[in-house]
Amino acid sequence: MAETSTFAGRVKVAEAYLLGKALNAERNISIMNAALYMFRAKGAVRLSGVAGHLSLGRRQFERNFLSEIGLSPKLYSRVARFQSALDTRIHRQDTRWASLANEFGYHDQMHMIKDFQKLSGLTPEGLLSRIGDMRPPAMIDAVGKSQS
Repeated sequence: MAETSTFAGRVKVAEAYLLGKALNAERNISIMNAALYMFRAKGAVRLSGVAGHLSLGRRQFERNFLSEIGLSPKLYSRVARFQSALDTRIHRQDTRWASLANEFGYHDQMHMIKDFQKLSGLTPEGLLSRIGDMRPPAMIDAVGKSQS
C-alpha cells in the first residue's frame, strides 16, 4: 500500500487482500471448530474422523490445521490431553495420577509422565509444585462455569 500514490489505489490493494481472506474464512472457521472440538474431547479423537467430518483427506486436514492453528493436529491433541489431565488434577486434588492416566487414555502412568516431561520439561508432580495456584484451570470458561 505504501507504494500506491492514490487513496483509491490503496483501497483497491486493501480490498484485494481482504477479499482473499474472506474467501478462506469458511475453511478457517471449520478448522477452528475442529480445534475446539478436539480440545473439548480432551484430545481423545480420531484425526481421520475429524478430517472426514470436514470432507477433507487426512493429509489435507493436517496441512490446513498446521497452517491455521500453528501445531499439527496430533501435537494439538497431545497438548489438549495434557492440559485436561493437569486441569483435572488441579480441580480434583485427591485424584491419583494413575487414575488420571487411565481416565485420559494414556497406556499407563509412565506414559503420562513421559508425555508431561516432553511437553513441559517436568514430571506431573513437579509441574504442579512449580505452578501452584498461579493460573486458573483451562476448563473454566468465560462465565466461570466448569466444562467438566
